[in-house]
Amino acid sequence: MNALNKFEKLIDMAQKASENITVLDTKTNKAQTKIFVCLMTIFLIFISVGVNWFEDASDEIFITTGLLLLLVVVGSLYFFFLNYKQLSSLKKLKNSETKILKNLLNMVYEYKDHLHQEDLSFVERAIIDMKLERIQFSAA
Repeated sequence: MNALNKFEKLIDMAQKASENITVLDTKTNKAQTKIFVCLMTIFLIFISVGVNWFEDASDEIFITTGLLLLLVVVGSLYFFFLNYKQLSSLKKLKNSETKILKNLLNMVYEYKDHLHQEDLSFVERAIIDMKLERIQFSAA
């Protein structure tokens, strides 16, 4: 395997790490949105109870509605903790992928300096530069 093939393999690994970071960012945003919805649901239920919506209701309606609201709060808390755990896991994975990408980019740029000293064609250098630019933008 010659130096250019090794270099291209490093670039491919960096692109994969960059894609993983993008996917993890999307999953993190979704988990954060779910957590926000759970918290808002709980908050709105407590506000509605605090405003005494059930003041004119009979005892049976009050108990039934209270139990339903309690069920919704318990369900929201369950989904909150489930998504919070997932969010923590996603953040750890993203930190790991970010470290990997930084290490790969350091190696790639060192290798690039070495390769540019050798006799690379203009097209090969342009392709390498475009691949590296793509990695930087997708990992930002």
